[in-house]
Amino acid sequence: MSNGISIPAIPCSVGKIHRHYAPKFLGQLPKLVPVRRFAAALKRHDWNRNPHIYQLRYSRKQRISVRSERRETFDALAMAMIAYADYNPESDALFEVMCSVEKLAELCGQLYRYDSGRKSYDPILHALRDWEQASLIVIDRDFDIEAKQYKAMRIWIRPEFFHGLGFSSLELREVVASFSRWMEKRD
Repeated sequence: MSNGISIPAIPCSVGKIHRHYAPKFLGQLPKLVPVRRFAAALKRHDWNRNPHIYQLRYSRKQRISVRSERRETFDALAMAMIAYADYNPESDALFEVMCSVEKLAELCGQLYRYDSGRKSYDPILHALRDWEQASLIVIDRDFDIEAKQYKAMRIWIRPEFFHGLGFSSLELREVVASFSRWMEKRD
C-alpha cells in the first residue's frame, strides 16, 4: 500500500512546541468496498457524538467534547487503521491492523524524529490508549522474556468501533460477508 513516495509532514509551529505536526492521513486507501464504505462513514463522523468516547470521557470526569487536536488525530488514525485492517473473514484475526504503530504514526503525519534519532509519536499512543479504554480496539502487548523487551503491539478493531461510525451489527456482518463472496469469486 506504500507507493514509495514520502510526503513531508507539515510543521505546526515555529516558537514554543505545542505539537510537532498537524495530523493528516498521508497514505492511500485500498480500492476495496469495505474500506471505501468505512472511510465514507468516517468522513462524516463526529467524535463528540460517538457514544463510546462520550462514555469514556464522562467516566473520567473530563469535559465531554474532545479537543480539536485529538479529533484530528482520531480522524487520521482511524483512516490509517481502516486502510491497513484485515477484512478477510477466513483469517485468524478479523479486523487486525496489519502494520506497526510507528507506521500508523507515519501514515498520520505524527512521526517526529529528534536530532538524536529518537522517534516520537505520543499523540498516536494517546489516541490508541483512549480507544482501548473506550473498548473500541483491543491491543495485545506481549513481553519477550529472552530479549527483556516488549514485542510490537498487535491491534484489533472491535465491532464497537464500527457501531460508533453508524454501522449496525447486521450491516457489519453483511459487509464482511459480501467481501468474503467477492474474494471467493476473485479466486
